[in-house]
Amino acid sequence: MFFDKLAETDKQREEMFKDVHLIEAALDTDKTIISLDDNTARKFFALGSDEFEELKYIVWVNPDRPEETAIEWLENGAPAENQRMLGFWKKHDV
Repeated sequence: MFFDKLAETDKQREEMFKDVHLIEAALDTDKTIISLDDNTARKFFALGSDEFEELKYIVWVNPDRPEETAIEWLENGAPAENQRMLGFWKKHDV
């Protein structure tokens, strides 16, 4: 799988494997993920977005983080805002 090339350790590979189905579903649909995962797979996929261009534009929102204003974002039609994309997120939060 593509994430095998991104993972630097077996632990990273394991964390990514748990959520790779989210990435696959996002790529096949609207490129959006809503997940409580923040500091594991999200971080690793964000870091890998430089190598795999298709990851850059996946929107990942954690509804448990108040600063991500998930409810307001959903009420506004869930726009694909840069700060929510993996390619942008990593530059600020990793």
